Amino acid sequence: MDDLQARTARAIVNIFETGRLLGNYGSVVVDAKDPGHLTYGRSQTTLASGNLYTLIASYCGAPGALYADRLQPYLERLQACDLSLDGDMTLRSILQDAGNDPTMHQVQDKFFDNAFWSPANKLAANVPLQGKGGLSTSLGITTVYDSVVHGSFGTIRSATNASFASLPTEQEWVMRYISIRRAFLAGNKIVRLRDTVYRMDELKKLADANNWDLALDIIVRGITITPPALEPQSADVQGQDPVRASAHDSKEVVLSLRMPYLTGSSVELVQTALVKEGLLNQVNVDSIYGPLTAELVKRMQSNHGLVADGIVGPATWALVDELIG
Repeated sequence: MDDLQARTARAIVNIFETGRLLGNYGSVVVDAKDPGHLTYGRSQTTLASGNLYTLIASYCGAPGALYADRLQPYLERLQACDLSLDGDMTLRSILQDAGNDPTMHQVQDKFFDNAFWSPANKLAANVPLQGKGGLSTSLGITTVYDSVVHGSFGTIRSATNASFASLPTEQEWVMRYISIRRAFLAGNKIVRLRDTVYRMDELKKLADANNWDLALDIIVRGITITPPALEPQSADVQGQDPVRASAHDSKEVVLSLRMPYLTGSSVELVQTALVKEGLLNQVNVDSIYGPLTAELVKRMQSNHGLVADGIVGPATWALVDELIG
């Protein structure tokens, strides 16, 4: 995938998430029907997952961040995924204003690339296929990236892999994945998610047109994507209003080493993956995310080419799902 194709892939997901070609860095959305609760930024990261804390903490630590002093007091509540922040109008106002800060743009671009784009490329490369290893087409990688941002990639990947009696071609896998994910969204118990099937419909249009390389110009949700439109200095383009609903599995909250230590079934799943990886003995599974678990997560991440930061985010959750089957 070259640079233009990568920018096209990001733009497609920006359109799905914010209805804008270049994304909306100051977008704050609170929808009572969205299990992600308060969402923010270029490609909309959520309070409930813990990813919003990671983003804002990075911004507050960035040199020259204009709104760091005003956001710093919210970090503890963001880290605790305090859902009462949904109704904090002062926080919303600060986040919207911070979206105009060039430093916030830089932090968000790095955050979304590190937390979603780079992991999506690695996950795509590990899809088992006929005659080769992993997805390599721009559309295939975009399909994975969309799900890593939206949520539940690991669940749909497992269902897709299980649906084949023998290894498929890349095109077969992607088309099957899109079909299975569309059904997952369309029949989801979270009613709001049913309205997000347009994501799969738009990807299927590209596959049906045999545009696996994302050759421009293309139209996605009423927005025409052209090479000039993708330039940073271009005027942003508004398309159809997006539907804001996170598909992240409720167990896949962001885990990290903090005080008091995090506990519960999510930690147990991660520790089970560490057992499968041969890094932890079964007798030491205690559902506590302490220093040992954090260090072993770093080793697991390093073993699989992920950022070894000890933070269990979207990419590490996809790895956990893969390891525990």
